[in-house]
Amino acid sequence: MIEPSALLALVGDDDLLAELHRRGIEVRPAPRSAVVRLPGLVVDPETSHVEWRGESVVLTGRAMEVLYALALARWQGTRRLRSDRLAARVWRGWVLAESLPCLRYAVWTIRKRLPGLIGSEAAPGGRPGAGYWLNLPAGEGSSEAAA
Repeated sequence: MIEPSALLALVGDDDLLAELHRRGIEVRPAPRSAVVRLPGLVVDPETSHVEWRGESVVLTGRAMEVLYALALARWQGTRRLRSDRLAARVWRGWVLAESLPCLRYAVWTIRKRLPGLIGSEAAPGGRPGAGYWLNLPAGEGSSEAAA
């Protein structure tokens, strides 16, 4: 018996994207490089470099993973990520209650190094971090859809 995933390997990316487009499903393929380039922001997780507002900064560890997850989501068309979904992307397998404080600390670290880059909204009861987004100009790689 052939696994369904093995059948997908036989279909080229361009053919798959064309078929999805024919069915009305728009998919933006993942970048060929790990570097994410958005208007005013470049995130390179392989070298830990971030360029924003003409400044080059080195971010490491979870702060880089959080920023990369936000940048990749924005590149794919998602403007805002709920904090629980962002935490799940970065701290895979962790209990949510344990990952959320780590997420808030990583966001604090990014904000300290790159002031004004990350926006957020408060959760009910005034708790921080119901959702996070990148404060970038509207345009390519942006959408008002929330994930």
